[in-house]
Amino acid sequence: LDKFKGKKLVVRFQGGRELSGVLMSYDGGFNLIFSDAVEKESSRCREERKLGVAIVRGALVKIKICR
Repeated sequence: LDKFKGKKLVVRFQGGRELSGVLMSYDGGFNLIFSDAVEKESSRCREERKLGVAIVRGALVKIKICR
């Protein structure tokens, strides 16, 4: 993940929600810290919720998508 620091990533959670943002940091448990984070209910949903800084628990992430 080190090569993705400072780049925009999209992560998908169990249940279909997505979060996109710039990866700031991560730890050994793959917990992720994002800046400029935006949450969507699903990839098809157009409604977004701006979160700013977000901490994501690695155990909740189903898949990581790099854009």
